[in-house]
Amino acid sequence: MDSFIEQLKNELQKMDREQIARFAWLCAVRALPFVGAKGNFNHWEEMYRKRYLYYLFRLLDISYYSILAGAEAAEEDLDVYYEETGIYYHYGDPYKRLNPYPDRNIGYSAASAARSVHEAYQTAANYDKFAGFEEEITNAACCALNAAAYYDTKDDDDDDCNYNGPTSTKMQQILLGDIKNIQKWDKISHNDLSWYKEIWFKFQQALHREGCSYWAHLYNEIFEKSFVLNGKALEKRLSVPSNICEQGAEAVADFLRGNEY
Repeated sequence: MDSFIEQLKNELQKMDREQIARFAWLCAVRALPFVGAKGNFNHWEEMYRKRYLYYLFRLLDISYYSILAGAEAAEEDLDVYYEETGIYYHYGDPYKRLNPYPDRNIGYSAASAARSVHEAYQTAANYDKFAGFEEEITNAACCALNAAAYYDTKDDDDDDCNYNGPTSTKMQQILLGDIKNIQKWDKISHNDLSWYKEIWFKFQQALHREGCSYWAHLYNEIFEKSFVLNGKALEKRLSVPSNICEQGAEAVADFLRGNEY
């Protein structure tokens, strides 16, 4: 882990603001499937699940918007988009509201993935102040790695986190590869889903079970298109009225479908 952080910080010094924002967003997207790695979202109370899911989806959309819009345009809009979500103010951060989980480390994995999304947003929200936000940038990557490492860790292991397991080792390789691609301004990133093995299937399964098939298809498409988002579709998702946003992921999806998205 220490070696990964050292490499990460060295490479980040060679990147500009837009490149760093894209890397933080990529870390969060890669971590997201671990939120549903068990095939459900039982680590959140049932009444909050769809709201928390949408909170994560929206933060990812806002973070990507900052990459497209640039610092000046993003600075004015990001807080508005965030406030319109409504979920944070009513229910708090998803990664702080986890239920006790029968499989302790899967719960930690989900929490780390959610935290990675939050840290990516913090990076985007402070687009013009990267000099003071090294911690948030590094955290987005480290939380993504932690999500994979906790997944590799058995509950009866003595170690807190297994950074040498197959999933965490692959995550490190992919994230460091992302940096190299971004430094070359190559927007085509590693998008092979096979390394997730059962994790991706269970994440998709969990979304379908929660009535969130729209989001399952969207994130499958994001990977298929090598993490390049449609700007117009993104703006439509960010323009959903706040009273709909507050109802959560399923309600937002229904609204978008009903408005010829």
